[in-house]
Amino acid sequence: MQKAEFRRADIAAASGDKTQEVEGYAAVFNAPTLLYTVDGISIYEVIDVGAFDGADMADVVLRYNHMENFTILARTSNDTLNLAIDDKGLKVTAALAETTQGKDIYELIRRKDIAKMSYGFIVNQEYIEKVSEMKYVRHISKNRPRCRCIRGGCARL
Repeated sequence: MQKAEFRRADIAAASGDKTQEVEGYAAVFNAPTLLYTVDGISIYEVIDVGAFDGADMADVVLRYNHMENFTILARTSNDTLNLAIDDKGLKVTAALAETTQGKDIYELIRRKDIAKMSYGFIVNQEYIEKVSEMKYVRHISKNRPRCRCIRGGCARL
């Protein structure tokens, strides 16, 4: 079984007239992100253009903090969650549910108490690029996405 991985991205209340709409980029193409440094060797990660080609995004859910028992805030299968691939990356736009929890989460995002979302994925294809003796880049070339609103760092399943 493949292990889910998680990365953090910005999320904000959308500008415009729509109520409880939030947006952000879960993944930005070709943007190196430092994962960690060990013994002076830096390991970066890059999401390649095309990483989402063929990914099944028909029923992706947006939840709070990766909590399976938390109410679903939005979902692609009912068009309340939109995952759009553009030149920049994977854009997330969600109309949060008009529930007590949805309203609370939206207000926290609007006030910027919550300013991050977690993008979870399972890597289907990757390769390592050696840039120098001290720098390696892990390229994600194919993956399956999941998105969550989070209050801080990335949560794990």
